[in-house]
Amino acid sequence: MRVLSEKQRSVVALRHWAQPATEETAAALGMSAGTVRSTLRRALARLREELERSGL
Repeated sequence: MRVLSEKQRSVVALRHWAQPATEETAAALGMSAGTVRSTLRRALARLREELERSGL
């Protein structure tokens, strides 16, 4: 998670651990639902890249 920006970490943490709806996540973080979805998509892609790079 250290490779992610603070915003990306916040979105990933809320959506995947607390599991609120996208709209609830957006409201909690003060962003639009579309921003939550795109930020989450980019963050998960980055995490996948890092896992592949590290051989896990």
